[in-house]
Amino acid sequence: MKRNQRYRNPLKVDSMVGSVLVILTLGAVGSAYVYMKNRHVKTGDAIHAIESEIRDIDKEVQMLRTRLAEAEALPNLERRLAEAGSVLSEIDPGRVVEISPHTGGGEVAMTVVQP
Repeated sequence: MKRNQRYRNPLKVDSMVGSVLVILTLGAVGSAYVYMKNRHVKTGDAIHAIESEIRDIDKEVQMLRTRLAEAEALPNLERRLAEAGSVLSEIDPGRVVEISPHTGGGEVAMTVVQP
């Protein structure tokens, strides 16, 4: 009688195979999710690093533009030219001639600026 109870509820191979397939499928889906999430985070970190680098470069460009504007300011240029012993002199506004672009007609327009 004990022998009959032993085979009374046998394990069904179909249900075990189905369970293993479900577990493997869930594992594969979970692994794919984790892989995609990690890839997403790495891409976000790379984007953040590049944006930070762009901000740093923008700050450096602004600083260089400020330094260039200061160096090109008229008082600084005059001082640096005097220090360098330049032979350049002031421009007389009465000697300035403005020439407008040729319009295609027979005459060339020219204006003399008076002080």
